[in-house]
Amino acid sequence: MAKQLHEFSRMHSLTGDIAHARNLIEQGPSAGDYIIIASIEEGGDGVNRNYGRPGAPAWNWSVTEFVTFSFVTVELWDGWPTYVEQNPGSWIENTGRQIGFWGYTVIRELGTVPGVSLEVAKGGGMSLMVSNLRVGDLVRVYEATAVVDGDWREIGQFTATSPSTIWTVPEGNMDQRFYSVSIE
Repeated sequence: MAKQLHEFSRMHSLTGDIAHARNLIEQGPSAGDYIIIASIEEGGDGVNRNYGRPGAPAWNWSVTEFVTFSFVTVELWDGWPTYVEQNPGSWIENTGRQIGFWGYTVIRELGTVPGVSLEVAKGGGMSLMVSNLRVGDLVRVYEATAVVDGDWREIGQFTATSPSTIWTVPEGNMDQRFYSVSIE
């Protein structure tokens, strides 16, 4: 059974591949050919991100081409996104630019990238506006006092009931803070 611990993405537009990906979302690996084979390169592209982490940070490698779905790959292509992240140049050199992670498959369709904005009200309170949501998305809000090596902690969560939602930042969190949002 394929599992997913970290997420990576790549947009592609081949109709048959999209239909199979949607079958994988509904049926899991029993839909067949669940392993994604793709070509990668060093450097982020703004699309390939770790959507499982707060703020969906970009990976330092990117998918350049979706090749196919498969039931099996050579062992050399098996790994995981954070392993590639540790040394993408070495991965690329050793695998000929290919990934085929055995423990990963399509689990959801990303669709439109959510938008996030923070507004300060006249009375001093703050509101977080999150747009381009799907009804039922779980939105988690995190805060920290520093972006790098910050102690990120969850300060709230809500389930989207419409494509756009406004969430009020709790009182007491008005000092200089950094905010991150994850959407599941």
